[in-house]
Amino acid sequence: MTIEALHGYLDQLSLNTPHDKPVVGVSACLLGRPVRYDGEHKHEPLVTDQLAKQLTLTEFCPEVGIGMSVPRPPIQVMQIDNALRVVGVDAPHSDVTDALRQYAQGAPDNLDGFILKARSPSCGVGTTPIIDPRGDETGKTSGAFAHALRQRFPCAPMADESTLQSDAQIAQFLLQIYFYRHWRQAPSLTQVYDWRDTLLTLSNEAAFINILYSNVALTMFLECLAAHSE
Repeated sequence: MTIEALHGYLDQLSLNTPHDKPVVGVSACLLGRPVRYDGEHKHEPLVTDQLAKQLTLTEFCPEVGIGMSVPRPPIQVMQIDNALRVVGVDAPHSDVTDALRQYAQGAPDNLDGFILKARSPSCGVGTTPIIDPRGDETGKTSGAFAHALRQRFPCAPMADESTLQSDAQIAQFLLQIYFYRHWRQAPSLTQVYDWRDTLLTLSNEAAFINILYSNVALTMFLECLAAHSE
């Protein structure tokens, strides 16, 4: 299933209107903005050259947003007294966890999804290393900003660039975004399932059927919509 084919189906369902594209929040460094701790960027061509044609992008850098400088001392997620805190690598007394969480409360209400920076202590989506006091990595988690966004937007599609590597992954993410955009405007689970079933009737492609029915992420997404529907 290619992105072009997916948008063909969305066009047939009148979900893909060129003047009303979904609005997605994006980590600024993925757009080529030099806002990282080292003054560099992490430009991701997939976002700027491909997804930007399908989505309206709203950029943010949580670290800059809470007043941290560029460049700046690096931060990390550390396990401290059974809690995960975002602290300075060389200054663990410098804790910005609460500031990053609060910054997420200022995100616009009209966002239909998020594309965030992998492994970031603020933005990683299940890919951020957890560091213990000895400096050893003990697991993975989401960054403080991403975690707060998930609490505020419990069903919004959220990914970092490391999980958007194949056409199938990208197509499914876009499908979730378009479903979510229309569900957000009128939160009816019946409508969401109607769209899914209609899409299925439009395609004989095995890959597309697999995306709709056999993918755990999409199943969890629909279950979330169910739990939050009127």
